Amino acid sequence: MPKECRFDPSTMVGKQYRCTSTNETTTVTKAAAIVAEKTWQGATSPQGTFLWHGTNHGASFAVTAATTCKNGTCTGTPFRVAELWIKYFVERDPTYKWSEVNSTNFETLLHQSIQRYDSIIGTSDTNLEPFNQAGGKLLSWHGLADTCVAPDATAAYARRVHERDPDASDYYRYFEAPGVDHCRGGLGWYPGQALKSLMDWVEKGIAPETLEAETQGDASGRRANLCLWPKHLVYVDGDPAHATSFTCR
Repeated sequence: MPKECRFDPSTMVGKQYRCTSTNETTTVTKAAAIVAEKTWQGATSPQGTFLWHGTNHGASFAVTAATTCKNGTCTGTPFRVAELWIKYFVERDPTYKWSEVNSTNFETLLHQSIQRYDSIIGTSDTNLEPFNQAGGKLLSWHGLADTCVAPDATAAYARRVHERDPDASDYYRYFEAPGVDHCRGGLGWYPGQALKSLMDWVEKGIAPETLEAETQGDASGRRANLCLWPKHLVYVDGDPAHATSFTCR
């Protein structure tokens, strides 16, 4: 699992690498190592209090920690969704400068977001009992290399749902997809038949214990069966391209 990775980005400071997008060679700086560490750590207050989850090791920095370079000078490029959200929904000022966001006013912006919009578009309500009583079935999965939405946030929600109702798996099941980016992409196993699993659950009463998944793109052809949370995939033996080489623990 990504959270079991113990990698110190500061060990890469001073080392050179080739940027695939520009085919240029550059050097890892101390500032870049700090950005990587903070991205994995997630948002905190100036006092170090947890605010929100970070991305996992293995997720691309192309969205959350991107830079734009011109003539040897590089500047940060904000995540467009976050930039527009702060400008138009929180500050409600299209001229607001994203460069003025710092660790102090970020906490204020976050709380303003919650106070104004949680009752409208919030997704943290763990009371799924009305949904259950209506006969609903909810199947969700999250790519662990998601660059936009923190996978730990979804896992934390699943944990709270099951703490509220120990029998929640009767109507709500969550699966994690190692190596998969936001909705799809990445080197991991994409559960492209998840909708069929949901239909079988609703129409035939077959509750999914795993989700069939397969890698795509350049890494296509490897198969695995994604595990029902809180279990996760563990390689046991054999060809890693075959689903039989993994188990759920």
